[in-house]
Amino acid sequence: MQAHREAARRYGATWQKPKRRTTTVVRRDGREPLGLGNVIGMMMTERGMAAPAAGGSVLADLDTILTAVVP
Repeated sequence: MQAHREAARRYGATWQKPKRRTTTVVRRDGREPLGLGNVIGMMMTERGMAAPAAGGSVLADLDTILTAVVP
């Protein structure tokens, strides 16, 4: 391998470090990875669904559920 490098230098070949890409292009054509939350949010938007309101969980209504279940 060393002999090939020396022969290349004799014939005028030079080695340059490749330049790094400094900008990134964000494409939304479905080929880039997305987080699960982003995917679910996009799916809900596409289908016209609304996100649940704050306090719409079972834990928020626990007192009401307990009073109905326990006499």
